[in-house]
Amino acid sequence: MTLSALLPLLSESERFQELIDRLREPTSHETLIAPEAPTPYAVGALWRSFGAPVVVVTPQPESARRLTDQLFTWLGEDAPIYQFTENETLPYERLTPDRGATHQRIRAMAALEDRLAPRPPLIVVSALALSEKTLEPEAFRAGCYQIKVGDVSAPNKLSQTLVEIGYEVESTVEVPGTISRRGGILDVFPVSSDVPYRIEFFGDEVDSIRVFDPETQRSVEPANVVTIVPAEETLPLRSNGARIRDLIGGLDFPGSAARVEDRVAEELGRILRGEMRDELSYYAGLFNHGSFFDYMPPGALLVTLRSSAIEDAVRSADRRLDQLRTTKASRGEIPDHFPQPYLEWGLIADALKDRKRSVAISPFGVDDDRLPGSAERLPFEISPVSGGEAEFALDEIERRQAAGYRVVVLTQHADRLAEMAEEKGIAHSVAKGPLQAPEPGTAIFVQGQLREGFVMSPVGESPLVLLTDKEVFGVSKERRRVRRRPIRRGAKLSDLRPGVFVVHVEHGVGRFIGAEASENEGREYILVENDE
Repeated sequence: MTLSALLPLLSESERFQELIDRLREPTSHETLIAPEAPTPYAVGALWRSFGAPVVVVTPQPESARRLTDQLFTWLGEDAPIYQFTENETLPYERLTPDRGATHQRIRAMAALEDRLAPRPPLIVVSALALSEKTLEPEAFRAGCYQIKVGDVSAPNKLSQTLVEIGYEVESTVEVPGTISRRGGILDVFPVSSDVPYRIEFFGDEVDSIRVFDPETQRSVEPANVVTIVPAEETLPLRSNGARIRDLIGGLDFPGSAARVEDRVAEELGRILRGEMRDELSYYAGLFNHGSFFDYMPPGALLVTLRSSAIEDAVRSADRRLDQLRTTKASRGEIPDHFPQPYLEWGLIADALKDRKRSVAISPFGVDDDRLPGSAERLPFEISPVSGGEAEFALDEIERRQAAGYRVVVLTQHADRLAEMAEEKGIAHSVAKGPLQAPEPGTAIFVQGQLREGFVMSPVGESPLVLLTDKEVFGVSKERRRVRRRPIRRGAKLSDLRPGVFVVHVEHGVGRFIGAEASENEGREYILVENDE
């Protein structure tokens, strides 16, 4: 259950509105002090109030994943939240990057390019992901297409174009980043979409576009347009050709074996002819010269969590990658002047400093009355309950109610906690539908989970206490989002009924007749009737 109904308790407070007004000025840099537990709540309130893209940088990949998961709890499953995740391959390795991670990165870039949801996006990125180079915006835009009903485009040419921007040809389209063509029908599952599309041509003209179910392959509803973005981050055929030739001409192989030089020359030739797509990560430094910062619009708000830890994380990565590069070069595995596919801390620090609107949030100073510089303390405190003793937690709930607090308990055991509160005579309610902010002096138990709770006391407003299973039962179970994107599934033959239309991989559309067993072979065959 989403907790979005609690966000106005902070965002509509006078002090917070003053903060938002300052952030909307042409240049604004704010420092906020808050414990770690309510930080996702504060970030959600910032995004809801700011009205423009918000990018949040965390020190570590795990902290980025955790923040992303918690933001969905605060903002809802339909919120335009994206994680610009890390590539799962080391530089200079001949490995194929995980396509799921690549697609996550591309969706985040597409969101910043205003090609996805109509609402401004909220992007979460770790320091490591921030340091990895990517497609330049010009190359990304050159690989974006809108296909409308009535457009003129030869199906074979469009298919080839989609292959050039990273789409894989499959017999059936079931997962993002794939296409399939059967005569005048082209199926495509855009990386930027949650559903695939079926484009039907009449000659070279787009006659119809329909959304279809990737599991049943049946059309669901008509569409007028489909937006397609690249499916890969490294697009040699869309890169700056003159610069690529200059970089290749500058490669030197003094310490490399002849076979390494021959292999690099042969592979680069195949890549530039569009004949090689695997192991492109080895050459990412040659083709990728953009950074995540290039996609951030001027009016976006940059939020950094624990800025000093972000610097430490990038500097540590710089040392590891520098050592890796030195080792590879000494073994002759990479040539001299081989471009590196990542940004060092100096460039990242400059890019962070150049942002016109930024907020630095840190837990350091929460318990210190002397705030550094112009830092402002957000109205949060750590949870008053610890140890996981339910009886003590219920006593605290009763005490806070009597003091006029709004009490919300987010737990996986809402009904059990309600029984315990009933036994102690503590007034409460259990949320069964969409959550509404509780009135002052009331308590509500909500089915769900967060890592830990906190107290919020806005000036002039009734305070809020949020407790979780960690405080009540001593169990800290983090929320893991269920993957919403489709996964490849096998066909459900049990769903077929005689007379329904099916699509055969080789023979096209036909009518399912039934199944027939062969006595000689001991096999069962599916019978499909078509016009041929």
